[in-house]
Amino acid sequence: MISPAVILELEILTEIGRIGVSVDRVLMSAAEVGELSVAPSTYTDVIEASRSLSWTRDPLDRLIVAHAISDGARLLTADGRILTHFPDAVWD
Repeated sequence: MISPAVILELEILTEIGRIGVSVDRVLMSAAEVGELSVAPSTYTDVIEASRSLSWTRDPLDRLIVAHAISDGARLLTADGRILTHFPDAVWD
C-alpha cells in the first residue's frame, strides 16, 4: 500500500529535480513488482497518529509514518531519520 503523502512527496521531489522520472513512472514500476493500492486510513486517523511524531518537523515524513502507524503497516524507506526513529521502518 502507498500513502497519498508519498505521491505528493514524489511529485515535489520531481519538481525540484531530485527524481529524474515522472511520478506516474515510479508508481507504474512499483506496481510491476506487486499489487499497489492507496492505504485505507482516514485523514483524521493519520493526523491523530502524526501528533506524537515530534522527532521530525518534515510534514510529509510525519504524514507518511503516521499513515503506516494508522494502518498497522511496516514502512519501506531509505530515509535514515525514519529508520532510526520508527521501529516498523525497513530498508532492504
